[in-house]
Amino acid sequence: MMSRLKQYSPMKLSNVTAQNVVLTSDIEDATLLINGLRVPYSYFNGQLFPPVSLEAVAPAGYVFTGWVESSSSTVKLFSMNSSWKYYDQGEVTNNSWKENGFDDSSWSRGTAPLGYNMTGVTTTIGYGSDDQRKNPTTYFRKTLTLNETPAANDFFQLSYQLDDGCVIWVNGKEAGRVNMTSGTVRYTTFSSTYAGSEPTTGTLNLSPTLFKKGTNVIAVEVHNTSYTSSDLFWACELFTSVGGRANSKLYSEPVIDLPEGATLELRACFEALSNEERTQEGLTPVCINEVSAANDIYVNEFFKHNDWVELYNTTGEPIDVAGMYLTDNLNKPKKYQIAGGEGISTIIPAHGYLVIWCDKLEAESQLHASFKLDADGGDVQIMAEDESWSNRLAYPLMRADETVGRYPDGATDVFVMNVPTIAKTNIMSSYVINVEQPEQTAIGDVIVKKETEGSGQVYNLAGQAVQGTLAPGIYIRNGRKFIVR
Repeated sequence: MMSRLKQYSPMKLSNVTAQNVVLTSDIEDATLLINGLRVPYSYFNGQLFPPVSLEAVAPAGYVFTGWVESSSSTVKLFSMNSSWKYYDQGEVTNNSWKENGFDDSSWSRGTAPLGYNMTGVTTTIGYGSDDQRKNPTTYFRKTLTLNETPAANDFFQLSYQLDDGCVIWVNGKEAGRVNMTSGTVRYTTFSSTYAGSEPTTGTLNLSPTLFKKGTNVIAVEVHNTSYTSSDLFWACELFTSVGGRANSKLYSEPVIDLPEGATLELRACFEALSNEERTQEGLTPVCINEVSAANDIYVNEFFKHNDWVELYNTTGEPIDVAGMYLTDNLNKPKKYQIAGGEGISTIIPAHGYLVIWCDKLEAESQLHASFKLDADGGDVQIMAEDESWSNRLAYPLMRADETVGRYPDGATDVFVMNVPTIAKTNIMSSYVINVEQPEQTAIGDVIVKKETEGSGQVYNLAGQAVQGTLAPGIYIRNGRKFIVR
């Protein structure tokens, strides 16, 4: 393909040498751009023809720290003959045995390979008192330490020797299974395949999202093929790219020209903001991320092109928005209280999205607010159930094929966008128009007062002086916001 591009004269590449380039990010939710085009999953591995412009965009709650030019090598985290804790006394009824905080001090310890009645076993384990009804499952645990937080493009490759089947867990979450059927696996579940006289060998690629900086737990349940199976075997080794990078150069600007070099690996690095910095930036845990008040593109569960609002979780932990308030009228901040139901989720994953349809319809499988949006322009606000913070997005008149949203997701900059992206990363194009926003209400900035409390001139959020009895809404006195209910 590259040779054909060079031969295609309009491309003017005949005298240009292609560069082999790998682009990655050390956090999963960052955005990487090549000549203004978004890189899917923030990972690129291929050839580029200079000149090339690269850009790294930090997600909400992070700040860009630099591009690192590096080379990678493989690190072995543990070997086939490493030590494991194991339990061979029957079923483990405490389901937390797979997790980090489980107390395994009463378990036995042995050097791998572990098992019985197979050549190569170093540690012989028990199978119960009846050789015609052996324990169908044996449990193994190992801890390991990572000095860095794995990036989305890091790899973890596990090579195993096994008889007969297994399920592997990392920090309490299933990472893979071998010779086991799909669905729920119990103590009495047998393997789907018999390994024979020699252990089954192979590799599994484990997701880097399962691992974290610090202590990690690999938990394995090894299943026999029957109660009368004659043998059992377990050993494995784990390799990773974490800690294997040799950094050579740092570029501090988020937008750079592709450096020279036949082969390049560049990693965009980011740092999480502290809680104090998040507050100073005006970041709230959940924000109004995108608004569609004249939607003619997406349909809801009733196949109707109704208005919608997209919420975004700016944090690294899931958030349940049940009980929070959504409104299109700042004088009525509690117009709609978010409530789920059977089959209707109110949880936003970390750095994830949740859509609420604004159409006054009864919810069946999606959330529906008790109001519609004004396509001529307006405000949408979400407020915490305890009223400790709120987040507002003001939008102008929009067309049916436009939305108004933040870029990057969760940021303070708002644009009219010609590429609507419901429940997905907002996209910047050359046709976006900036929308100036009113002052946001940050965490801890709103206080609840009775209208008779305090002294000093009262102003509304537009900066206009207000006299007499205050209607329900948010006001400013002495530089502080307060709510009248």
